[in-house]
Amino acid sequence: MSMFEINASAYKNNISHSTLLHVGKPPTPTYFQDWVRAFVYFHGFDDLPIDGDEVLSSPFSCLGHELQLGLIIEREATYSEIYGYDENDIAHFNIYNAAKKEQEYINVECRIAIRGNSKVVTGRSNGNSIEFDSGKGYSIDLLKALSNLVDGALVIEVQMKHPEYHLPFIPRNPSACDIVQGLYMDKESSDLEIEVARENRNSTKEEIANEPAVFYAHHWILQKAAPMLAELCTDIPNSSSRIHIPGISDEMFDILLRYIYGFETSMLESDTSQTKEIIEAANKFGVTNLKLEAEARFVFLTTITLENAMELLHFADSKNCALLKEVVIDFILKNKIAIIENKILSGAPESVGNDILAAIAREEAKSGTAGCDENIYSSMGISDLRRRAHEKGLDVDGSREMLISALQLSSRKRKAA
Repeated sequence: MSMFEINASAYKNNISHSTLLHVGKPPTPTYFQDWVRAFVYFHGFDDLPIDGDEVLSSPFSCLGHELQLGLIIEREATYSEIYGYDENDIAHFNIYNAAKKEQEYINVECRIAIRGNSKVVTGRSNGNSIEFDSGKGYSIDLLKALSNLVDGALVIEVQMKHPEYHLPFIPRNPSACDIVQGLYMDKESSDLEIEVARENRNSTKEEIANEPAVFYAHHWILQKAAPMLAELCTDIPNSSSRIHIPGISDEMFDILLRYIYGFETSMLESDTSQTKEIIEAANKFGVTNLKLEAEARFVFLTTITLENAMELLHFADSKNCALLKEVVIDFILKNKIAIIENKILSGAPESVGNDILAAIAREEAKSGTAGCDENIYSSMGISDLRRRAHEKGLDVDGSREMLISALQLSSRKRKAA
């Protein structure tokens, strides 16, 4: 390490944490996040050499990434015999991934600013570094930087946040009305008693061992909102009989049943493991809209890496999660060199080759299909395909190929009519 290695710190008193408060429901399902700030101090800044090696800070953490700030001072004049600092001297700053340089993709928006200077440069991630709008990182006149030192240190403010992300298309819950919600767990009007194993973490051992959880439901509601679950209840001989549903806990079944009766699911915001369980349960019992909502939230909450890409691809393939599969395939294409070097695709689902070719074709089709009703579907992502299918009253829970086929058939029928 250079003798000028900087001891970079994001001091506790200098990190801004803002509380966001939304009054009323936002008009679109958008996630809002304030900038997270870290301040890096380059001490002894006026002793750093011009045209020397790049000075790297010690690693610092921001939004879960280990980063380093690099500084290099350059004499921009083609020739100068002036000793000391010249007005053409420039200080350049860049941000790098400090850990797992070939293993982690930085997915953030970034801003960088120098204390006392109004200039702010913004950038987005480009693989393992930040690509700024200027093309050369953050640059500032050296004389201006020297005029803003704090006790001999140049203070760099690094601001980061996750990229703005609008949730993919999520069909509304068709049961969301006061009448249906009022029938939730209404024993008097119900014609079904469903029992599941009691595995709620708040239950006692005796309750788990001896007392199954009982839910009261209405067969006609299940037929409309959860057809696969309704099928399990068709063999009940009379209304007083109970049916046992295996392979699901009472806590997860309650999440499903509440959604079936039109209530919002509040368990999808932060816990990816539980969101994944909801996808599995909703897929198993045919609660399609809940599955699509959980999948969209799961995609937002999950950071895809080389380590988890194959696991997520297998999960998406087994549960028919077309959106998740699309996002993983896009990650594979963006990181194809690292994918090949690390042999990530060994053991991939058989369909992955076709999925990759479809993703490439989709990118190529974006520039040449406008104006053709049927062909334009080939350039759309899963979210847009689902939105179009929903608008036409078609099934939205299918593979990319199924969605395109259904939309094309619908277009032909409309033209023929």
